[in-house]
Amino acid sequence: SDASSALLGGAAMVRNGVGVLGLLAVLALCVTPYLTLGFHYLFYRAAAILAQSYCSKSMGSVLDCFGDVFAFLLGMVGTASLILFVSVISMMKAVGVG
Repeated sequence: SDASSALLGGAAMVRNGVGVLGLLAVLALCVTPYLTLGFHYLFYRAAAILAQSYCSKSMGSVLDCFGDVFAFLLGMVGTASLILFVSVISMMKAVGVG
């Protein structure tokens, strides 16, 4: 609950300091890697389903393992994106933007 209130407070500070376009720019910077890996995750999951239907089971299981790897990467990148967002907000607070 404290982390979510700090995140919402930081987002409000960025919105008040640099406006809505600045907030969208910061969010786009933080979310872009997450969306890219999310696309790769969905691609490998779909490829695993198709491979298990039309190819050998071992090929499907290999692609399914790649999907698991991208799921782990998605979690790590999501955490790193949150840390990046908080650090950008903290940096803006330190230089007096907000």
